[in-house]
Amino acid sequence: MKKERVRSLLAAESAVLLMLVFGGVFLPEHFSGAAAFPFEQVGSVLRWLSLLGGGWNTLAWVLYFAVCLLPLAALAWRVKKGRYHNEDSLLILLSVLLFFVIWQMINPAGLPAIMGTAAALMGKSLLGLVMWSAVCCYGVLVLRRTVLEGGEVQLDRWLFRLVACAAAVFVLDICAVAIPAFVTDMKGNDLWYPLMRLAVSVLPDIFGLLTADSALTLLETVSRSGYSQEAADAAKALTGRCSVALAATVLTELCWNLYQLIWIQEIENVNITVNLPLMSMAFFLGAMLLARLIEKSRRLQEDNDLFI
Repeated sequence: MKKERVRSLLAAESAVLLMLVFGGVFLPEHFSGAAAFPFEQVGSVLRWLSLLGGGWNTLAWVLYFAVCLLPLAALAWRVKKGRYHNEDSLLILLSVLLFFVIWQMINPAGLPAIMGTAAALMGKSLLGLVMWSAVCCYGVLVLRRTVLEGGEVQLDRWLFRLVACAAAVFVLDICAVAIPAFVTDMKGNDLWYPLMRLAVSVLPDIFGLLTADSALTLLETVSRSGYSQEAADAAKALTGRCSVALAATVLTELCWNLYQLIWIQEIENVNITVNLPLMSMAFFLGAMLLARLIEKSRRLQEDNDLFI
């Protein structure tokens, strides 16, 4: 996977998430939240087909079973190809969950009877979160086995994919958390305060995206030319960006708290917190460690070349 392709995928992700956010404003019955995507939309389409009656209802049932049996089909394919591993048994659970979750998305009126009236208000999102947790569980277990069994080339590929996934999480936090909070804040405040709060909340994620972009550049360079001078320069650039990102993140949080304290009588919704962006900081520090290791490997390679 190339960095340009990752950028395209991140742009597509942001477009989908923004569609879900603003779709929830105008069509809340079909866009209850990012967590329910795409299960809620699949359920809405199947419900629409079923209500048409006749052959359309039959088509809805066929599509329902086809979608829910996809994990079992993947399991059968892996068994046939001799690629079955213990974690693949989770595909059975994924199929069972799909049958339940999609059915509830088709018939949301039954959610209060299952979850209670209070929980049913967020029923679709809760179901989506359970579904996505199962998908993530399976993905992490597959990654764990692949890393343990993989060679150096395969590990490099997975590291590249993990950095890309981290960038996707930063985009998710911006589009599915910060922007919806901004939309909510606009209902009770003037525009200036919500904009400032939005800027403070998304700044760590923006720095995370910039750092991820530098890390992807570094990984591509190492894959292409090894521990060359170009890789050393890319590692140095990544280290510098990580350092600036860490300082800017914590200083922005401090300035935001001081601003709220000074204007506390003018602000309707004061939100002074000690909110360390641990995920962003862990990513920054990991990227810095990667850059330092590459710089060290470069120096060792230069020393070996001198002996030769």
